[in-house]
Amino acid sequence: MSFRFALQLEVLNTIFVRSTSPSKQNVSTAVSVPRANQLIPVVVGGPQDTFAPNSIVAALGDVIQFQFSNGNHTATQSTPEAPCTPLAGGINSGHIPFQDGQTDVGTFNMPVTSVAPMFIYCATGPHCQEGQVIIINPANSQQVVDFVKAAQGTTASVDSATISGGTAGKVTLGTAAFIPAPAKAAPGAAPPAAPAPAPSAPAA
Repeated sequence: MSFRFALQLEVLNTIFVRSTSPSKQNVSTAVSVPRANQLIPVVVGGPQDTFAPNSIVAALGDVIQFQFSNGNHTATQSTPEAPCTPLAGGINSGHIPFQDGQTDVGTFNMPVTSVAPMFIYCATGPHCQEGQVIIINPANSQQVVDFVKAAQGTTASVDSATISGGTAGKVTLGTAAFIPAPAKAAPGAAPPAAPAPAPSAPAA
C-alpha cells in the first residue's frame, strides 16, 4: 500500500467518524420532575362503620384528609399488637360527628411524615371491633387482613384524650368524597299513610 493511498484512507475514515458522531447540540438529558404532593381523601363512617378505602399508599409530604361521614368517629393511631388502643404520641383526630342535614363535613388533615406502615382505628364504641381500621403504607395486602382480624378479636376500644398529628377543618358537602346515607326516620314517627282505595266501579 502506497503512502498516498494510506493517507487517503485515513482522511476518509476521519470524515466518516465525524459525520456519524452525535452532535452535542442534539443530545438531550432526561430531567426528573419531582412528584407533586397530594391531598388524599379517606371517608370515615357512612352507611357502614368503615374507613374507605382501608388501605392507601402515600408519599412523604402528602396529606391524608380524613372526611367524617354519618355517625361519630375518630382517626386514632395504634399498633398491630394493640389495634384498638391509642399509640402513645400517635395521631388522633378526636371525635368528629356528622348529622343528618349538615351542609359541611368535618375533616382532619394529617401530613405524612414517614412511609412506614401507620395503623389507624376508630375509637368510638365497638367500631374498631367491627373492623373500622385502616393502614397507611401497608407492607402488603396480608398486613391489612391481619390488622382487621386483630381488631375484631379485641373486646373494647380505648379512647385518646389528646388531639395531635393533624389539623381539624371543614369542607363543603358538595366537595366531599362521599354522599351521606339517607336521613333516618325520627324515633316513634308514624308510618306513612296507606294509599286510598280506588273507587269501585258503578253497578251496571
